[in-house]
Amino acid sequence: MLSMAYQSHRWVIYGFISVNILMYSLSVIFSLLFATGHVHWQYILSPSNQVLLALGASGTIPIDKYHFWWSLVCANYLHSGILHLLVNMFAFNFIARIALDMYGISCFVIIYCIGGCCGFALSYLANVQFTLGASSAICAIIGAVFHVAVQFKNERQQLFREVIEWIVSIAVIGMIIPKINNWAHGGGLLTGIFLGFLLRHSPNQDENRFYQLTAWGCIITIISLLFLSIFIGIECIQSASS
Repeated sequence: MLSMAYQSHRWVIYGFISVNILMYSLSVIFSLLFATGHVHWQYILSPSNQVLLALGASGTIPIDKYHFWWSLVCANYLHSGILHLLVNMFAFNFIARIALDMYGISCFVIIYCIGGCCGFALSYLANVQFTLGASSAICAIIGAVFHVAVQFKNERQQLFREVIEWIVSIAVIGMIIPKINNWAHGGGLLTGIFLGFLLRHSPNQDENRFYQLTAWGCIITIISLLFLSIFIGIECIQSASS
């Protein structure tokens, strides 16, 4: 059973899910507006790469060619298709409940935001050209849960087995399905483990003021950069239509 830490702070999970849904909706709308000639209804299922690039997809192409360094943040809230979005949000909703119960709201936000960025930073260093999706941040959450599961392996044997199964499943899927960004997954996972070690504390205690300020800093940064990406997306549409 999940504790009051989750029950009183589950709004943060719904908040992240809502942002992902909003950015996907905007990417679909912009793709339809971006389309020339007849309306390309397939963009409802899969937004155009041009729009995803403008909205903050990451990789060597956006960063090296267009200098979109902020894509390391924004790529965590974009998805290449409706199935991509649904799978990630389902996984996030399940795993985030466990992590929020373990770490409390501030540390949860820090792990999700910083872990996602570090995952895409590693994939950029690994020369991944074009990438996006919430899975890097989700893997960071899994890494943080893994840290607790290892730390309390004897007391939480079922959780330990489940986390191992998640990690193995991610690795196997990454090897089977082409174009999956295993670098981002691995970077997110390792960052989550490290942050879990760094930030571990009981969520039932009053949260550290530094953690609270850091979490708010992450949220403000994300909102600001997403607004920047939307502005750039609108500019691209206007340029294409002129």
